[in-house]
Amino acid sequence: MKRWLLKLALFLLLLGGGAIVNVAVAWAFAAYAPIPLDIGIVTHTEGLRWPARLPNDFPTRPTHVVSEHGRGFERSELAAFRRSFQERTIGSEILNQEQAVWESRDEPELREPMLQDIAHRRSVLESSEDGNYSDYRAICISAGWPLLSCVGVRWLADRGPPPNIPRASGVVGAAEIAWNPLTYRTSTPVTMNAFENRLLPFIPIWPGFAINTGFYAVVLWLLFAAPFVLRRRLRVKRGLCPKCAYDLRGSAGAEACPECGNAMVKREVVA
Repeated sequence: MKRWLLKLALFLLLLGGGAIVNVAVAWAFAAYAPIPLDIGIVTHTEGLRWPARLPNDFPTRPTHVVSEHGRGFERSELAAFRRSFQERTIGSEILNQEQAVWESRDEPELREPMLQDIAHRRSVLESSEDGNYSDYRAICISAGWPLLSCVGVRWLADRGPPPNIPRASGVVGAAEIAWNPLTYRTSTPVTMNAFENRLLPFIPIWPGFAINTGFYAVVLWLLFAAPFVLRRRLRVKRGLCPKCAYDLRGSAGAEACPECGNAMVKREVVA
């Protein structure tokens, strides 16, 4: 009975250690994941949902998403917008004028990025809910290896028009740290001291969290327990006491090791 309790305790200890290593690996990937600095053109996507536990005044659903994938991490930025009817009407007229101006420009290196930006701003107007000027974003950070196992969210709410924007923000399911590992990704030279606090997520993603925990538990067993099991088997195979390595080849019939008192292994002892 005591042996089974020891095995159960070892099993639980390995699982606990595997969970700790699992979270530590996820945090390492989250801390060093590259942050895209380019202003991408977000795409209108159906069927998106906000993550849980965001403020109640967020729009019904997100309408845009930008994703960044890599080894051991995934970064998705969800967004939705509110604009009044007047703001949408005036904004659409301004965009039409800007588009006409840039389409007539004979500078492809400038024209194409500006037309893409106009298309993005037009999609914001067309997909925005009716209401006072406001922007809502949720940045979801998922991390872990070999599977994504933890997720955390940073949310931002700009509840007013520029230039004086009343901004609110918060973090859900993650610890926020001021950390700049210089892994920013951009296609143009960065002349400013770009910075973004990192999220260390801790909300489990199933079944990735369970699979990763089991994987790291096995790794810990191989590192710490397997060598002792192998040593014990080799000693028994050579006719030695598995506990103290005393030579038992001349102790046939003995019930315990003459040296340490350990119970004899039931096998043929060579005289």
